[in-house]
Amino acid sequence: MSNWKTVFTTDKAYQAEIVCGVLIDRGIHAVVVNKQDRSYRFGHVEVNVDQDSILPAIKIIENEINWKDE
Repeated sequence: MSNWKTVFTTDKAYQAEIVCGVLIDRGIHAVVVNKQDRSYRFGHVEVNVDQDSILPAIKIIENEINWKDE
């Protein structure tokens, strides 16, 4: 995973899963990396994509995913 880069970070695991799912649906290989402590739930969760997919992934995240309803 040395060529993978973080395109989204959150403290809510479900948001990372949604972002990852949207990216995969759009044909971008994405993975969720959970860096939260299991006991105390501090830390963050990342969505990583291959280095070649960074710009398309960021555009999809910015233009197609809306968190206003939270």
